[in-house]
Amino acid sequence: MHRYSEIWNRASVIWLGKMRIHIEAVGGLAGDMFIAAMVDAEPESAHELDNVLCALAAPTEVRVRAEPTNNGQMVGHRFSVAAPARGHAHYPDIVRLIEGSTIKQAVKARALDIFAILAHAEAKVHGVELDKVQFHEVGNWDSIIDVVFAAHLIERCGDAHWTTGPLPLGEGFVDCDHGRIPLPTPAALEMLKGFPVYRDGIKGERITPTGAAILRHLTPTYGQDTGTMVVSRSGVGFGTREFAEISNVVRLLFSDEAFVGPEADRVGVIRFSVDDQTPEDLAIALDQIRIADGALDVMQMPAFGKKGRMLSRIEVVCQPECISDIVQTCFQQTSTIGLRWGFESRAVLSREEAIVIHDGERWNAKIAARPDGTKTAKAEADDLAEHSHTRSERDRLRQTIEKEAQTSRDETKIERRDEDD
Repeated sequence: MHRYSEIWNRASVIWLGKMRIHIEAVGGLAGDMFIAAMVDAEPESAHELDNVLCALAAPTEVRVRAEPTNNGQMVGHRFSVAAPARGHAHYPDIVRLIEGSTIKQAVKARALDIFAILAHAEAKVHGVELDKVQFHEVGNWDSIIDVVFAAHLIERCGDAHWTTGPLPLGEGFVDCDHGRIPLPTPAALEMLKGFPVYRDGIKGERITPTGAAILRHLTPTYGQDTGTMVVSRSGVGFGTREFAEISNVVRLLFSDEAFVGPEADRVGVIRFSVDDQTPEDLAIALDQIRIADGALDVMQMPAFGKKGRMLSRIEVVCQPECISDIVQTCFQQTSTIGLRWGFESRAVLSREEAIVIHDGERWNAKIAARPDGTKTAKAEADDLAEHSHTRSERDRLRQTIEKEAQTSRDETKIERRDEDD
């Protein structure tokens, strides 16, 4: 189940019919903070942790505790583990320990994935083979329990869709078995690659390696905005550190409402103006942008700019992961010297491509499923132009093809296709 090298972007899809859980790393994120926030949101889950501990076959002297906490600013839970030091452990030892336990298979798979993410990061930053990775702090019982409990609570949520906001990097240094190292630790920084992060000047560790590995495992969607949600409950998890400037908590926001209606996803949007490029050359430039990988649509609109000048407002819609390349294409193809870009949510009806056989000819049409259950069809304009000479002919053919696409299913070959526009 290891997905370390398969993390997607990131602000790409809002899933339908799933519970959504949004992560707000207010003070940061660590394994114990994540567990505490989950328990705070779902108190009944606290009674399950002892059973998970028994299934893990931890030493009898290990004790876990989730207790209500109030720091005067926020109310939530704090999770702690009292356990004897286990010492250093090689990654294969951790794998054997978890595989040999009697925890549920789905939980076991998640825990192994989180440790695999940790191990790959450690192997890369220390330049060692995977089976030679030696866990120091993460090899102790408290960290092992954090990972297994987190896996249990994640699995408990089923096939939830996770989202996250920007993550605080933290500043300063930390002393560990490798000596004095900068924050975030090299392994944590490796796992945070690709996530939106920021520095706020607050000293101390904000995202621990375990917290970063849990994030990687969840593959959350993120972006400038992760869409609207109806919050049904929330959970606040306290960390062990205290910051003077801010509560050291992670907050989880739960939404149980499935998205009803069109499919929602995310697109990149680029906007700019051009007032000093000839219409002929600009038309060529926009055609080049249209055929760029990941481009979905390019629109040109007339407008008035400064000093009453006529200009063209350009809007490009693209796949989110391609926005950087398409920004470069816009600069290369047009005379603009500045543009705006960002990510936006969009709603897209489920569509099918229909090939209609009419009078011995093949006609293309699109069938869209409306929210009320009805279906509408639209004939392909290029086909109409090719087979007609007047407007009345086009109108007649359009009505015929669209009607056959909707009703003559026996004579219509339907091909499911993901639409880009």
